[in-house]
Order: sequence, then structure tokens, then C-alpha cells
Amino acid sequence: MKRIRLGNTIDIVWEIFLGKDKDKGKYDLTGKKLTIYLVSAFDRIKISDFTTEFNVLRFTFEGKDQKHQGRYQLTFVENEGGDDT
Repeated sequence: MKRIRLGNTIDIVWEIFLGKDKDKGKYDLTGKKLTIYLVSAFDRIKISDFTTEFNVLRFTFEGKDQKHQGRYQLTFVENEGGDDT
């Protein structure tokens, strides 16, 4: 885990794979309805400005938007609130 000082802008690049084993294949995100959240102990921030390129999610967490120190986790939801089709 990388430590980053509060207030520094962070470029986040996240590769999504099928299962825990990267050899099983990359998960194609193209054309899917995705919602991305950046979650801390104090906050849950919905990321609205992100891009996808096949199995890679990219966004920037601006230093001016950072309010809390500590660990963060990323959560991505596919088809949030929709049918499981």
C-alpha cells in the first residue's frame, strides 16, 4: 500500500480481472453501466468522472476534494439498481 499525503492529486488506474487469478482473463468493461465509489471510514464518494478502456478504470482524485486521512477502498458496481440481465 502506498502512502500519499493529504491534498496531493492522485491518478488512479485499476485493472479488473475475472476472479483472483489474473490468468483467468481480463474483464471487459466496455459499454457496461458502472458506478465507482471511493470509500473511507468517514465518507463514501461517488466518482462520476472516470474512463474505461477494456478492463482498466481511470480517474483522478483531486487534492482539493480530499477531506480525511486514512485508508480508502475502491468499489465498483455494475448495473447498480438494475435487473441482473
